[in-house]
Amino acid sequence: MRCLSLFVLCALTASASAQGLPAEAWSGGGPAGDTGADVATNFNSGTIAVVGTFKETATFGSVSVTDPATGCVFSSCHDAYLVVYAPDGTAQWARRMGTPIHNDFAEGVAIAGDGTVYVSGYFTGEATWEGGDLPDATLTTRNDFDAFLARYSADGDLLWVIQGGGADQDTGRGIAVDDDGNAYWTGSFYGTATFGEGEDTVTISSQGSSDGFVAKVGPDGSLAWLVQVEGAGSAGLYDAAAGGSSGYEAIAVVGSFTDVATIGTQSLQSRGDDDLIVAQLDAETGEVFWAEQLGGSGDDHGRGVAMGRQGEVFVTGWFNGQILVGSDVLTSAGFSDALLAAFDANGTPTWGHRAGGSTFDIGEDVVFVYPQIFPTLGEPAFSPAVALAGYVDGEITVSTPDGNLAQSAQGRDGFVAAYRAEVYEGVEAELREFSLIGGASQDAAYGVAATHSFGYAPPPDGLAGSLYAVTTGTFNSTASVFGAEVTSAGSSDVFVGRLATCPAIVCMATDTEAAPDPDGLALTLSSHPVTAPATLTLTTTTASGATVDILDATGRRIARLADGVGGAGERIFSLPPLSPGFYVAWASDGERRVSRPFVVAR
Repeated sequence: MRCLSLFVLCALTASASAQGLPAEAWSGGGPAGDTGADVATNFNSGTIAVVGTFKETATFGSVSVTDPATGCVFSSCHDAYLVVYAPDGTAQWARRMGTPIHNDFAEGVAIAGDGTVYVSGYFTGEATWEGGDLPDATLTTRNDFDAFLARYSADGDLLWVIQGGGADQDTGRGIAVDDDGNAYWTGSFYGTATFGEGEDTVTISSQGSSDGFVAKVGPDGSLAWLVQVEGAGSAGLYDAAAGGSSGYEAIAVVGSFTDVATIGTQSLQSRGDDDLIVAQLDAETGEVFWAEQLGGSGDDHGRGVAMGRQGEVFVTGWFNGQILVGSDVLTSAGFSDALLAAFDANGTPTWGHRAGGSTFDIGEDVVFVYPQIFPTLGEPAFSPAVALAGYVDGEITVSTPDGNLAQSAQGRDGFVAAYRAEVYEGVEAELREFSLIGGASQDAAYGVAATHSFGYAPPPDGLAGSLYAVTTGTFNSTASVFGAEVTSAGSSDVFVGRLATCPAIVCMATDTEAAPDPDGLALTLSSHPVTAPATLTLTTTTASGATVDILDATGRRIARLADGVGGAGERIFSLPPLSPGFYVAWASDGERRVSRPFVVAR
């Protein structure tokens, strides 16, 4: 497949492109059971972070973690780990978290713009977090499992760890971070639980058997606010995402509830057993903008959430029976089907898709692969994508606007699916690709994130680079991950897979030179690929001039070069110093808009 225009959504593929580099995958683990639970990426540096659980010793390239496993109260115990990879897939450092006599879990990971890494999970007993060049930290649960949130420097030093919990089982799940280093932490708790450390603590009590929580935690580990999902039965939150129309102004959370659940001032009544709950909150104050549910008479759960640039929300999970998403009626083919559903910025469900067969099929994580930041004369220059990861079992079908795509897994396989991501009225969510991951044994994908190939991989001919999905999970024996083969060192290992070439998610042409459009608005870059500093030339016929912004790969404005003054003619700007990565120069004179991509290679 080739890119047909300056920006185009290309499909994920299970085979290498003839134009560029082959698919990439690597594994980590040891002789016992190891799992990749979540993955995060840093667009500024290309860094990849993976968390999960391991037993005994797990090796990731040249780094490893070891569980003391002394006095384990079970037949075997596992600890949590964090491993960080360079853009080329080389493991940089790894850290262990846990206690030698119980099981401990890392469930969520996120990377801030400065490279610091946040890990969410839960532990029991007296647990230790390896400190790198700083001291280790030790926390003791208040009885059963407690939730934890830890922050590491880009070099692997433990900056702090806080806990949340009480006398019952409490869990930390998903995590999102913003550019200022604020973390948005989700999970569930039973009974009375205290969150935070020292004098900076908040104590809350569940209204049902369990309640969900989302907390904003500052870069120093202090609690800014905590919002509770109160349920008459059980409730829990599993993931968080940050986004909004101009930077990180809102967050979205997803989870499940039974009976009645209340978040903020909004209450929802379950239509059957568990229903999926999704809500959007003000990132600054925690005020709940809206809350919605998906569900029918069966068992329906939310597991992953992502946000687009315009505040749209995408959720994944699974459902049983029949549910309604907007005007789409979805019916599961078996006990559970994987779900992908979209909501607009006001919380209105717009479309839904399913993937599944006669057994158990689960959606675990979702990512908004690329924001819609490239308008040309008011129209998007490409379609943004949303990718989800999960697992399917046996014969499955995937719903598409024009029918169903049939696939056959080898037992239980992981999958990554890519869809067109608009949520506007009348726009269908087109399935672009569905790729199975695995072999003849039990395999699953649990996490998915978006990353780029800039700065470490030469692009295919005629392309500047690519943006694509990176995924993690677990596999047994031998598995195919996007066409690349991995082999386990024990009963189950961790895999990380990605595509380093177009076709990927988004590919870009290297030609950034363009003649002025008929209305006289144009941007020209001095060279490409760009090694800052470089110059940008704006040509306009508008007397009032134009606004010129530099946006990063997530659509955030990082520099304003002109604010509308200057009048008609040609103006030359020097680009500010920029880190390696993908950027866009975006000009608007109030009626017309034009954009030009560029890459800072070094």
